[in-house]
Amino acid sequence: MRFAIETLGTRGDVQPYIALAMGLMARGHDVQLAAPVQFTDIAAEHNVPFVGLPGEFLALLDTREGKAAVAGGKGFSAGLKLLKHVRPLMMRLLDEEWRAVRSFQPDVLVYHPKSFGSPDMAAALGVPHVLASPVPGFTPTGEFPSPMLPFASLGPFNRMSHTFAINGARLLFAKDLKAWRATTLGLPGKTARKRVAGTLYAYSPAVLPKPTDWGPDVLVTGYWFLDRPDWQPNEALEFFLRAGPPPVYFGFGSMPGLDPAAMTGMILEALEMTVSAACLRVGAVRSVKWTRAHVCFSWQTRHTIGYCHGQVPPFTTGEQERLRRAFVQDCPRRSSLSSATSPSGAGG
Repeated sequence: MRFAIETLGTRGDVQPYIALAMGLMARGHDVQLAAPVQFTDIAAEHNVPFVGLPGEFLALLDTREGKAAVAGGKGFSAGLKLLKHVRPLMMRLLDEEWRAVRSFQPDVLVYHPKSFGSPDMAAALGVPHVLASPVPGFTPTGEFPSPMLPFASLGPFNRMSHTFAINGARLLFAKDLKAWRATTLGLPGKTARKRVAGTLYAYSPAVLPKPTDWGPDVLVTGYWFLDRPDWQPNEALEFFLRAGPPPVYFGFGSMPGLDPAAMTGMILEALEMTVSAACLRVGAVRSVKWTRAHVCFSWQTRHTIGYCHGQVPPFTTGEQERLRRAFVQDCPRRSSLSSATSPSGAGG
């Protein structure tokens, strides 16, 4: 079969889909991955057929205004200001995605939630579409609210809270999308989109179990890794690890936020309050090691006592989950720094 995979965003939105493409190719399928042009090299490194999409949107996220839109606090107001820049970029992205998909003529279209035009492209081609997300939140459930909201539970409103996450982008760009469907895809304005053929969530059920009210068409697969068995740390990192007991890992993927200094201060404060107590069993507290290099996540789990990742807690096995739980239980005041439901494909 021929699978077109559409994804947009930063490395954490692309790397897992490279792993997915490789898995499909290993099973004999033809695959085309379309993602921002900035990821051409990593796709080529793994021999994944790739179409580079315009990179302006990714570049916009690197601006201060773009970072503010995703950094919390001022995120909502900053996001509204960002819309004036996003709208023309998004329409160009839709055109380029359609060009890539149409030329490939897939049997199935697999897409990241940010590729919100994919269901319409699938309708135009008459093929099924499959949603593939590295985080939950795109299938309604009564067991937890949308991860986009800062609440542990909204009780009877949990299911309703997922509506915006599912339809938000299409609502924001409704007028433009309607025109694009008609002029570019040739779809009448009232053409109903087909129901999604299935949904894949690329996180571990050990981190967040599959809700009981999700059907068999929704699969929580576990993470999609690109780890290399032969990966080795650089000399500086290896020296740091040999110098003392296993450290705690902090990582921030590709979206570190607006104020790295404040984030660093918060981490150091958390270490003073919590990790020192946890380290009583393993030795003295050590200094912090910063590295910008990509580190193999499965390798890290064998050399650290716990994780705190700004976007991605990469736990996929029982042992990794045991480490996470032990760390959070030993460090209760630090638990506010720990997220629980993001993908592990991101570098950081």
